[in-house]
Amino acid sequence: MIFNPHISKFIKIGAVLFCFMCLFFAINMASKYEYQKTETEIQGNKVRELEEKIRELTIINQELSQIRMILAQDREQLKKEISVLQKKYPELEDWKLTSKNEP
Repeated sequence: MIFNPHISKFIKIGAVLFCFMCLFFAINMASKYEYQKTETEIQGNKVRELEEKIRELTIINQELSQIRMILAQDREQLKKEISVLQKKYPELEDWKLTSKNEP
């Protein structure tokens, strides 16, 4: 079977164009894949950074809660000590009255 030379040229040109189109499509898809992969890696890194910050803040929050508890205990202890001292030395309360009564 012999083809017409003009038709043969068109078939060759069509085949070359089809190959270029496939090549362009493959490059385009690879580019989109790499872009999406990069975006996914960036988002993954951000998630890991945020998780690390959450862990750090959780530890800080626990430490602050412990400090708050210790301060509350110290406050209660100081209140008790003040109460004991006020009962032991009631004359110390008189200075408040004298300072209020003086002009």
